[in-house]
Amino acid sequence: MKLVLVVLVLALMVGLITGGRFAGLSSLRIRLAPLAIVGLALQFLSPSRGDLPYLLLIASFLMLTVFAAVNLRTPGFPLILIGMLMNFLVIGANHGMPVTEHALIASGQQDTLTELVHDGGEKHHLAGPGDRLMFLADGERRGHRRLCGSCVRDRRRDAQSPIRSREGRCPGGDGRYSR
Repeated sequence: MKLVLVVLVLALMVGLITGGRFAGLSSLRIRLAPLAIVGLALQFLSPSRGDLPYLLLIASFLMLTVFAAVNLRTPGFPLILIGMLMNFLVIGANHGMPVTEHALIASGQQDTLTELVHDGGEKHHLAGPGDRLMFLADGERRGHRRLCGSCVRDRRRDAQSPIRSREGRCPGGDGRYSR
């Protein structure tokens, strides 16, 4: 959420520096804005476990996709739609967005790791060996390895357990990371 706010502030500053005006936002023809508001609300207000949250998340992405599609002629919406469809694809394939531990630590969100391990819901879960389309998921892209299945299970049991040994090998299973 912090990243979204930083990007929003930077985008507004760049717009103002390059001659844009806030009044120009009122002239944009954004269609079906209430659909986007409901779609976003579903992501923030849904419970964290069970089939209902997953269905609400899928419904949310369907609403947001329709919203972006009907606004394709508005500048920026083609990129919004592409990004949304990539997220939707990963979430649909993995029953939620897989997040690597390294990505959480690198982004300063290590305090959410324990919560994600124990209470990870339908929207996000700790990445494991069974997750697909990881190149589109929330994680570091340059050669970062996911935990092996044994470590994911151990991590869910004991959020304080070490993730990797000093040798850089996954301590569980056969000692190798999954890709």
